[in-house]
Amino acid sequence: MITSLTHFLVSLCMAWNAPSPWQKSVDVLTVIVGAFTALGTVAVAILAIWGDTVRDRLIGPRLSLQLKETVGHAYGQGEKRRIYYHFEVANKPRRRPAENCRVILCAIERQDAAGGYVN
Repeated sequence: MITSLTHFLVSLCMAWNAPSPWQKSVDVLTVIVGAFTALGTVAVAILAIWGDTVRDRLIGPRLSLQLKETVGHAYGQGEKRRIYYHFEVANKPRRRPAENCRVILCAIERQDAAGGYVN
């Protein structure tokens, strides 16, 4: 609305061959609007090509891990003894679903007699 009004006033001044006091501000405003239009066009093109990747980075899954059962299930004997625990992985806020999700155990700590934990 303001732009069309200033263009009208500039064209009116040009019709009377009078110098326009708004000509410089209209030129600056035209450049700014053109720059935002160009940036918007590039942003739309980028989102059209890589939209899924951008969405995954911005609003990817937020996973939480909870122990389902506190008692593990032991299998085997001696050095081949394994204990399996049942975990539940949840995507609390409704976001994009996680794919190929897995849990990797990095360390095992045992509680000593003093109440501390050691590897």
